[in-house]
Amino acid sequence: MSERDRIIAAFSEMSPHYEAKVNNELNRFWGWSYEEFVDRLLKSVPIRSNDAILDVATGTSFIPIRLLKITPDLKRIVGLDITLDMLLKGKQKISSLFNKGVIEMVCGNALAMPLDSASFNIVLCGLATHHMNVKDLLTEIHRLLKPDGKLAIADVGGAQSWKNPIVRFLIRMLAFAYFFFTENKSRAWVEASALANIRTAQEWQAVLLELGFDDIAVSELQSKKFWVPNPLIINAKK
Repeated sequence: MSERDRIIAAFSEMSPHYEAKVNNELNRFWGWSYEEFVDRLLKSVPIRSNDAILDVATGTSFIPIRLLKITPDLKRIVGLDITLDMLLKGKQKISSLFNKGVIEMVCGNALAMPLDSASFNIVLCGLATHHMNVKDLLTEIHRLLKPDGKLAIADVGGAQSWKNPIVRFLIRMLAFAYFFFTENKSRAWVEASALANIRTAQEWQAVLLELGFDDIAVSELQSKKFWVPNPLIINAKK
C-alpha cells in the first residue's frame, strides 16, 4: 500500500470520531483543546470579509466552520482534503449549521490541487503538513495565493536532536507503538512515517525563503507538557 493510500485509509477510519480524537490528543500532548489550537492559528493572520480563503487538509471542516462562526460575513471558503469520508462528514456538519453555500468542499491532493492559480487571499493548514512533502506543498500554495496573499500553518515542530538517526528511529518506534495500541495499524504507520516531514523553526524559515515567500515569521507555542515538542505557527506572504 502506498503512503497516500495509507493516509486515506487511516483518516477514513477516523472520520466518524475525528474531532473528538484530535481534541483528546491535543489535550493529552499539549494541554489544549482543538478549538483553542485552531483559534491560535486564525488569530495569527488578519482576515477580511471579502477574502477568499483556502483550508488545506480540511478534514471534517472544523477550521472553515470556526472561521464562519468568527467572521459570519465571509464570502468564500474552500476546504480541500484527500479523504472523501472526512469531507462527507464535514458536509453533513455544514448543512446542519448554515443555510448559505459559503463553504465549498473539494476532494483532491494538496500537492496538486485542482484549483486556479492566484485565486486565494489566505491559505490555512492546521495539523497536516507532517503528512506531506513540505516543499511540494508550499510550492503549490505559492501558486494558489494572490499577490500579497498570506499563508498560516500550525503544526508540530521538530527538534534538532531528531536529525540523529538513532533518536529518529527511537521516536518513530515510540510513535508507531503508541498509535498501534491506542488506535490501529493504519494510524500507527501514518504517524510514524510523518516524522520525516516534521521540521524545526529554522528549517521552515529556510524553505519558505527558498520558495519566494516574504514576511516570514515562525513562532513557537508553549506546550503545557514539558516532554512534548512545542508546536509552531508559521506565517508568510507571497
